[in-house]
Formats: sequence, structure tokens, C-alpha cells
Amino acid sequence: MALDLKTTDRLPSSEQQWHLALAQLQAADRAANGLRALLFLAAGTLLVVSFSLLRADAKGPALWGHGASIGLCLVAIYCVVKGFRFQSEQSAQRCKLLQAGNYDGYAQYEGVIGSLRSRQSGFWDRCALWSIVVAFAVLLFVKVTVTAAAIHV
Repeated sequence: MALDLKTTDRLPSSEQQWHLALAQLQAADRAANGLRALLFLAAGTLLVVSFSLLRADAKGPALWGHGASIGLCLVAIYCVVKGFRFQSEQSAQRCKLLQAGNYDGYAQYEGVIGSLRSRQSGFWDRCALWSIVVAFAVLLFVKVTVTAAAIHV
């Protein structure tokens, strides 16, 4: 059932509006899952790079820097999983309400609880992103300082 709003002058029916809303929510869920996959991949890649750059004889700031970078990557992975859990719980609740035909309950859920869940999910996604950025900055700082120290010795 394709709905072309550009060629019609009338509003879509109530059923068409629900189908349109569902299509928008499914597209948003797919986009969020894609973003989380990229965040997870970035955190995993940075984790592997952190371990590969860690030398067995690392001491002091180099060891602490690599440890911090590894820890932040693990925090980022945790945040991605937590955000995904919030979103999947929200999607399951939407599905239950719509399967029961409870459109009023669905609208109420989306209005209050759904927006809170979306904010929580977004919060965890932003935490993951910032954890990755800080982990990369720490790793870069450690690499530059270790390289500079090796040049001056």
C-alpha cells in the first residue's frame, strides 16, 4: 500500500496514518541499529589497536594511558549494548500494543514513556560516542608522548 502525499490534496485515513507512523518508527529503529553497529565496530577496532600498541615493557604513563584507552573502549561497548536494550524493549512494547489493537495506549506510550525511553537510549549512544572519542584521544596522546620520548633519548 503506497501512499503518495505529494499528489493528493486530502489527508490520509486513520489507518494509513498508523501505517505511515509505523514505517517511520521502523526506519528510525533501523537507522539507530546501524549507528550502534558503527559505534560497536569503532570501539572494537580501537580496543584491538590499543592492545596491539601496548608493549610488554610499558611503564608509567604509557601503561596507564593504554589501560585508560582499553577501559574506555569497554565502557563504550557497554553503552552501545545498554542503548540497544532500551530500544529493543521499546520496540517490543510498541509491537504488543499494536498487535492488541490498542491505538490509544500506543499513542499514550509514544507520548510519554516512549519519549523517555528514546532519551535514555540516546543518552547511552552519546556516552558510547564520547567514550570512543576520549579513548582515541588518550591513545593518540600516549603514542605521541612515547614517540617523542624515544626521539629525545
